[in-house]
Amino acid sequence: MKHILIDGTTLSRKTDGLTQYSLSIVLELLKNTVDRYTLIHRKDEIPSNYIPQLQAFSGRLDLEPVNISPIGPKRDLQFYRWFKKNKKRFDEFYEPSAQYPFGVSGGIYTVHDILYEKYPEKLGKYSFIKKWYLHHVVNRGVKKAREVIAVSQFTKDELCKVHGKKYETKIQVVYEGYEHLTTVKINKENPLVKKLIDNYSPYFLYIGSSRGHKNLRNLFLAFEKSSVTWYLLVVGRMDRLTDDEKDLVKRINTPQEKIIFTGWIDDSQMYTILSNAAAFVFPSKSEGFGIPILESWYFNVPLLCSDIAVFNEVAGNACIKFNPFDTDSMAEVLKSFSECSATEKIRLIESQDKKLTSYSWKKAAIQIAALLHGETIV
Repeated sequence: MKHILIDGTTLSRKTDGLTQYSLSIVLELLKNTVDRYTLIHRKDEIPSNYIPQLQAFSGRLDLEPVNISPIGPKRDLQFYRWFKKNKKRFDEFYEPSAQYPFGVSGGIYTVHDILYEKYPEKLGKYSFIKKWYLHHVVNRGVKKAREVIAVSQFTKDELCKVHGKKYETKIQVVYEGYEHLTTVKINKENPLVKKLIDNYSPYFLYIGSSRGHKNLRNLFLAFEKSSVTWYLLVVGRMDRLTDDEKDLVKRINTPQEKIIFTGWIDDSQMYTILSNAAAFVFPSKSEGFGIPILESWYFNVPLLCSDIAVFNEVAGNACIKFNPFDTDSMAEVLKSFSECSATEKIRLIESQDKKLTSYSWKKAAIQIAALLHGETIV
């Protein structure tokens, strides 16, 4: 039995993709191994719905609040000081985020994507400096960690292109899972959800951010070109919409509101809206894995997504694809899907059902546990 340190300083009480990933892996490690774990985290940054699940393993899991920033040079200094004082307590280290700490060598390190290399605009203000910093943090992790986990073969290939083919043998592909959805509570009586479902069905649904690689401009243009009578619901923070995108939405929503923004909403609201969508649209130019693929499949919602390498790897043919760089291609898919028969939709959902079982947090955690014990994964 080992005592394993898990870095949870990047966790956010407003559950994001990284928080979902980290806590799903932690819970499955606790369920499927006999090791002891310490999860360090920033105070009050563990989502409330996860606290009881984690506390159920209090005999083998210590939740330890620390004063360490989630990212940046300040984090490097804070983590270095903390780890120097505490490293003798632990037998192994697991970093589930891309923020591999300064002063650490060895352990298991997860890289979800390196999209900032190609799309630095996703980083917002001072993107050049942030890109330089993230490049060096990931390079440090790839170099210093004993094993590196990539969440897709696409991400592994990108890591090798940017950081060197010499690291190929230490990078293992471990896919993400969907079991976090089994505890989701669908609540159609929630006032916000009920209003959206009652007033805007049928609707295409987009969930995500407004960062450049998410390709919202092309989605909006395609939606306008398609001339469909359905609505487009957009869930997530939209603080990085460009002026051009805002003007485009204003034009589309005149005289009738067709694109509806919900802003950030909690998981129960988001998944209830997803479960009632006519289709989920995933128009990204690039992703590291694409967890919304599994989420749409789980709720039996047809998936319309970009024809890009990582989605071809993860989704295969269990979706309808469009060229994300061609708004005519996107518009044609939106229009043709809105007109397709119930039989065609059922056939697509059945193919999604079969593909979903290929992915599992339990399998991912067992593979990570093997790496933590110096074993080969299968």
